Amino acid sequence: MKHVSKILHSGHTVFTYDFLQDILGISNKNTLKGIVKTLLKREVLVKIHPGYWGLPWYHQEEFASKLKSPSYITCETVLQQEAVIFQDYSSSTTLVWTNTTTLKIGKHSYHYRKMKYEILLDPLGIKKTKTRRVATKERAICDMLYYVTEYHFDHIGVIDKDLMKALAILYPSTTATAIYSLIDKEALINSKF
Repeated sequence: MKHVSKILHSGHTVFTYDFLQDILGISNKNTLKGIVKTLLKREVLVKIHPGYWGLPWYHQEEFASKLKSPSYITCETVLQQEAVIFQDYSSSTTLVWTNTTTLKIGKHSYHYRKMKYEILLDPLGIKKTKTRRVATKERAICDMLYYVTEYHFDHIGVIDKDLMKALAILYPSTTATAIYSLIDKEALINSKF
């Protein structure tokens, strides 16, 4: 089926009606609904959430990014991936968005934390891929300090201090102070070795 090929070659794993219309080139909604129904029956697509379908191996981060926009993946999700914190957060994805909400789908939770709009939209320290936006380690650290200025990080490792200083300007003064304090603390620890 040519539709399956287009879906598989799109580079995405999560789809909405509008997105499927674009990649399949189908403008008639009834035709598209029939195709989606067929793809669900053949298990080419699975229903994730009302209005969202995915390939059976869909990426949870891609779904989370498409569900609430504008948003980006950050905090515990990135910090665990970067080995800055050691707690297991594999059953959840944390993002920032314009509001705070949590959504549980199956065994996975999606946590959206409210972020000031000006900070949310600033691209500094955000990696953009075809399917999602993800904070760098430095941006995720700054975001975490935005929510908890005394947050304990298990292992900061090597950080781009210049990027951290540039990011500090985006945040309120209490967060910026915590960022500068962390940079100074890490410089002191690293100078002892």
